[in-house]
Amino acid sequence: MKRKISQLLFTGLAILPIGVFSQTSVNKEWSTTTGLISNEIQHVKNVFHGNVLFATSNVISETGDIDVMTIAYTPQGDTIWVTTETGTLSEGDDYGVDIAIAPDGNVIVAAALENSVSDYDYAIFKYDRLDGSQIWNTGWNGVGNGIDIPSDLHIDGTGDIYLTGGSQATDGNSDFGTIKISSTGT
Repeated sequence: MKRKISQLLFTGLAILPIGVFSQTSVNKEWSTTTGLISNEIQHVKNVFHGNVLFATSNVISETGDIDVMTIAYTPQGDTIWVTTETGTLSEGDDYGVDIAIAPDGNVIVAAALENSVSDYDYAIFKYDRLDGSQIWNTGWNGVGNGIDIPSDLHIDGTGDIYLTGGSQATDGNSDFGTIKISSTGT
């Protein structure tokens, strides 16, 4: 019995270094960092389309405000464009939560914006894929006029946008809210 335990222990120790060393090799083609990411949230969503990587998250602005940030990268890791968005609260915390590509190839970003009147609201932005210019934006404040934070974005074949997430109910309890926005942002 001692001999079997010794053999198992020896075999395990002999295999262990192989497993440890096989995890250390990474073939990295490029890496990049942009902005000072907020310590409030470590959440980034990205989508690859037409040889461009689009990513959304949040960034700390020069004034200390946390804003939604969306970036487009080339296949080599160079920045094509960067855009930031903020809610109506001048020092509010705003977060990019999801990103998708519309049928026309442009970029749709779902965000949570902190506003001075109604806490957080859903926000949807449509950007030109080539230069990041905003095509339109719209938002939604749930029936509870409280904290509404989107979590998932889907676009159908016609370009209509479905956004769902948490929404504060009129009694203050948690609920969920799902909205549909047309491809034109209405």
